[in-house]
Amino acid sequence: MFSYGVSLGILAISIASVAASQLIVKWRLGQVVSPDAPPASRTQYILTALGDGWIWVGICLIGLSAALWYVAMSRLPLSFMMPVAAVVAPIVALSAHLFLKEPLGTGQIAAIAMIAVGVAWLGWQQ
Repeated sequence: MFSYGVSLGILAISIASVAASQLIVKWRLGQVVSPDAPPASRTQYILTALGDGWIWVGICLIGLSAALWYVAMSRLPLSFMMPVAAVVAPIVALSAHLFLKEPLGTGQIAAIAMIAVGVAWLGWQQ
């Protein structure tokens, strides 16, 4: 059905979609209401969050990512896909640092580098 290259592209879009969804939901939840709000306003926090269009974009991206993941899984070996999926964590961490101004320590940078080297090595082996 799909060539190996198209299947890799589908996997990449799946990974990018889930990473984007995490960033969008984190960004918007921080904007909706303070997470330190008193318990009486937690219901309002949830209702406000559910009324936010960007949060729904994030939810839709999670669904898109899952659908694309299964399409890619039908064509690529799981022994390849699962380690490559580990790249989601570094992508989200780096993106959160760049776009959400979250701190990124030396240990986190070292871990991100190790994951990137491992995924690159795995790709090289394929």
